[in-house]
Amino acid sequence: MAKNDFSGSIRIIMKKRPDIMKMLLLAAFSRFFVMGVTLAGLPFLVRAVLGLDAKFYEGAESAMAVATILGSITAGLLTEKLRSGRVHRMIITVL
Repeated sequence: MAKNDFSGSIRIIMKKRPDIMKMLLLAAFSRFFVMGVTLAGLPFLVRAVLGLDAKFYEGAESAMAVATILGSITAGLLTEKLRSGRVHRMIITVL
């Protein structure tokens, strides 16, 4: 049952909604390079480079969590204003 649901969802995303597929691929591509470095590098940055203790690492993790939530809300609000044809311009501008 789950296999049929998953394959049906992939089929719909690939054929009927390619814009969603492009967004998923972009998110996966960015996460591949960004999150690994962030999760492995943040403790090193806080402890070794900045010379701070564990409570500052906790603060940095909390700040990343808040930034993720705010980024998700912002992305949700922006999707109403942006058409799929203009998304690539915004991404290029941000980069």
